[in-house]
Amino acid sequence: MKKIWQIFTSPKLAVALLVLITAFSVLGTLIPQNAHDMYYALHYGNRLARLMRWLQFDRIYTSWTLGIPLLLLAINLVCCTFKRGVRRWHQFGFVLTHLSVLVILLGGFIHAHWYVHGFLELTEGESASRFRLAGQSEVKYRELPFAVKLSAFSVERYPERLVVAVYEVYDRRVAHRGFVPVRKVPSDWYDLGGGQRLRIVKLTSSPEEHIAQVEVESGSGVEEIGLEWRGGGLVRPVLLRDGHTALALGLRQGGDKEYLSRVEIREGGKVVTTADIRVNQPLHY
Repeated sequence: MKKIWQIFTSPKLAVALLVLITAFSVLGTLIPQNAHDMYYALHYGNRLARLMRWLQFDRIYTSWTLGIPLLLLAINLVCCTFKRGVRRWHQFGFVLTHLSVLVILLGGFIHAHWYVHGFLELTEGESASRFRLAGQSEVKYRELPFAVKLSAFSVERYPERLVVAVYEVYDRRVAHRGFVPVRKVPSDWYDLGGGQRLRIVKLTSSPEEHIAQVEVESGSGVEEIGLEWRGGGLVRPVLLRDGHTALALGLRQGGDKEYLSRVEIREGGKVVTTADIRVNQPLHY
């Protein structure tokens, strides 16, 4: 019993457990979580996939493989706190630090094992009173004591941007390499990789077309290229004299700026409340 007590009051055990917990956390970042069993079989092979499921690496943050080190760390902190600080009030900071870590571990345990989260997938005008549970190896649903109706859904996007598209050409095959945004003219030099860089020298724009004059600098000197974009037409890339790089002027669709879901909460067929749901602005009911 004395030997067990010495083990659980050892700082070396705490360090070893922290290293192990960190390693499991890294695995949870590298291995996709809560994917379908078929995904792991296809990407890791059947044998390794079965081992991963047994070790619960497919849901590592709620797994017993991570839970055991966390439990041992909690026991280690309790033992160390009792041994070194419970009877020494001048070590109040030491005790408070250990208790704070224990509270964090307890909160994580409660969240992992009692917090229920899932997905409610609706189209406009559709309502449902059950949701699909997340983190399950098979599809499971849970009933709600109310119904949720999606009255309207909209997406606000950023405006289109004028860009110079860069392509790689090899053996009659074209691969997209990246975009150079057209922000100011004349622009700064943009590194294209492979010893090349580009800058936009002149730009003429109208609602129907954009015409740009660009310079591409490489080991063989500076090459001037004229690029055009006309609304509604296909953009034909211009091949540089190296024979492997092509440029094209075009409009790039802006990314999604905001999602807006207008929902109704219904109980007994009656609307109890309505709300607009945005990213980081959830509905609490």
